[in-house]
Amino acid sequence: MAKTKPAAKTKSTVEVNPSHSTKQTKPQPAPRSGREQRTANSDQRVYSILDYRLEHPSFTLRQICSDKGVFYEVDGDLSTPPPPIRESKYLKREQVVEIYRWMLLNRRMETALENLYKQGKVVGGVYFGLGQEACSCASAYALREDEWLGPMIRNQGALLVRGFSPADIMMQYMAKSGSPTKGRDASSHFGDIKEKNVVAPISTLGDLIPVLAGVALGARLQGKNIAVMTYIGDGGQSTGVTYEGINFAAVQDLGLVLIVESNL
Repeated sequence: MAKTKPAAKTKSTVEVNPSHSTKQTKPQPAPRSGREQRTANSDQRVYSILDYRLEHPSFTLRQICSDKGVFYEVDGDLSTPPPPIRESKYLKREQVVEIYRWMLLNRRMETALENLYKQGKVVGGVYFGLGQEACSCASAYALREDEWLGPMIRNQGALLVRGFSPADIMMQYMAKSGSPTKGRDASSHFGDIKEKNVVAPISTLGDLIPVLAGVALGARLQGKNIAVMTYIGDGGQSTGVTYEGINFAAVQDLGLVLIVESNL
């Protein structure tokens, strides 16, 4: 029997433009606004988010698959200087700087956590919010002291704003006795319902929404007019409890603020 020669392995490259989805095959017309628009000859609704960034770095990210494995290359100029602080209708300049400080602390803490993980000092896994610091820190900063927060596992910046220290979070991941759970848990499942009004994260996506809706309902029964806030990602859109919690909050007219962190 004649032996067939095995096919040679090929090298493939996938380019990703940071400004566009890789699934988009043809250019789309510019959105009329940041809200709803309808596609031509279709009832499908398309929602777009306007880009208010003051800086637009131009670079291309390439995923290269070869015999040596999968690796990434970045082409372009990433040295774009940071933009100046923009004037805000809602915040004083000192508040803007304070939020930036929380974001920077969040980034530095998680970078240190990443190093500890690579050194094998983290028990189990570690969950990062790198690149999402603004969502976590700015939203938590908007809450009053008597209002409630239910962060997800990547919203560690929100925990910092609400009064937890970087040491609390880092000792938690290393299962130290000085951590908020006294070493009983080696992940981000901790909160403080006595002083900081923080509900512990729940790993099951969407489950925090009805929990925080219940907190808002309980506060109303106590005669308090407060807001409660939690988060969800695009992955949580496929869970029934997400919509059940939103529907309950809407029917009861509760002060639930839901931050949707969409990764497209």
